[in-house]
Amino acid sequence: MGEHRAIEATRAATMTYRLVWLSIVLLVSACAQMSPATQVFTPATANARLSEADAAEMYLAGRELDPVEGIWNWADGSYQIVITKNNTGVREDYKYIGILMKSRVSGWRPGQVKLLLDGTPSQDILDGIYYGTNQMENRMSFTMPDANSIETASPIYMYGERLKVVLVRSNHRLARNSGADTPVSSDTTLAATR
Repeated sequence: MGEHRAIEATRAATMTYRLVWLSIVLLVSACAQMSPATQVFTPATANARLSEADAAEMYLAGRELDPVEGIWNWADGSYQIVITKNNTGVREDYKYIGILMKSRVSGWRPGQVKLLLDGTPSQDILDGIYYGTNQMENRMSFTMPDANSIETASPIYMYGERLKVVLVRSNHRLARNSGADTPVSSDTTLAATR
């Protein structure tokens, strides 16, 4: 009888050990998938903003742009980003990177990655990562219903439904000047979306 209790105690200890080990493995893998937004560049001051002209000069000038590339504003005015080809050394498995220019949401700084995008066989659908207000990684799909908007569903639920996130292309454009791309800027779209 004593031997039977010893075997049962050993089994219980082994099961507890396995459950603890499995919990640790699951916790570590969950944390690995919830990496916070990365800083691509650091502005000179904490409250600095990246202007449309500067973003265009740094990330868009001097080359032909893909349809998703450009300066984008959240329709509610909470963020402004520049989407460019990803040659930053950050998450190079994604073709495009959305770098924060301006934010009305606390905790976000210019230069942080707001989203990562990759093409799909469908011309108007992109797969990617959206860093939510908590700066945690959320894998999602994005659609481009037209050349001037990008849509996705927020990782936040309200009344059992995911909130829709709409990005609107800025008025910013590149003007041809003597064969070189010269940034021309307008901040009117950001003001109009607030």
